[in-house]
Amino acid sequence: MALDLIDALRDANLDLPAARALLDRAASSTSRDAWLAILRDRSVPQPARRLVIRRLVEAEGRADMTVAELGALVAADAWLEPAHVRPVSVVNGKLPVQWLADDLIVAIDVLPAEPGDGDRHRLLFYFRVAGQPELEEVISGLCGGPGGGHAVREVGFFESEPPRAEPASGPRALSLGSLVMCRRALCDSQTGMHSLIDVIVELPVRLPGAAMFDIYVQLHGITGPSALTLDVFGPALTDDGAVDPDGELLTSGTLTLGTAATASGPPPPALGVAIPNVTVGFEHAGEHRLRVRTGDLVLGELRFQIIDASNG
Repeated sequence: MALDLIDALRDANLDLPAARALLDRAASSTSRDAWLAILRDRSVPQPARRLVIRRLVEAEGRADMTVAELGALVAADAWLEPAHVRPVSVVNGKLPVQWLADDLIVAIDVLPAEPGDGDRHRLLFYFRVAGQPELEEVISGLCGGPGGGHAVREVGFFESEPPRAEPASGPRALSLGSLVMCRRALCDSQTGMHSLIDVIVELPVRLPGAAMFDIYVQLHGITGPSALTLDVFGPALTDDGAVDPDGELLTSGTLTLGTAATASGPPPPALGVAIPNVTVGFEHAGEHRLRVRTGDLVLGELRFQIIDASNG
């Protein structure tokens, strides 16, 4: 399976959306060793390897992991270059992790493109380390050397995709650029830019019970009024006790964007929307999914973990 997936990702005609879709389809049947094999294979195009890195962190990252565990999770020793790692010392309000003066925030430009190679996809990986260790310690710890014992408190990403080619005729299809769960999503009224505070990978909940969070959605290809449906699925079993791959629908809501009466001028090429105070009742720990769709068309899905905090 790993070799088949690697061969598919090597296809020169595979663009970023197709690579993302391929990885989504392969997620349930791909082992951790297979993901690491992709990261260590330099013949796999860098955009696909970036997607795998983000997928691994979002699916398996934990709030209490160490720098060494984080590095091992994404095979950092195979691709990380010290020149692409920097401390964040200036806060502009747009960090995907919480700013705390007593902690060190590290930003990694993940497998950046070489000048002139035409790769316009970019992934910035941020994580917050407890205390104020030296950056050299953190880099060493990520790659399996000394310094790996420092605790990672929080992780987050900024991802920018290359512009998509317009079809020769007809409207551009609505597509999902980003889907993020966080504690707060704040919008600057002057610039329209959003600040995402405390991006959620794991969510501690006293089970059974409810949790509240914000959702940030970025959309491309808006041609007019659009209705989005956001579904949250939890783990479920079939009648014979097997894991139900479809899961259990916990809640569903609809978001309407724009109306013919209020529209003025052409729709923006990309639109970011913050949905505040989303409350969901959770019954079980484990992997959950947040899905965005329009009608029957699924635009994208985010996986996150629920941790039982009842005994904490």
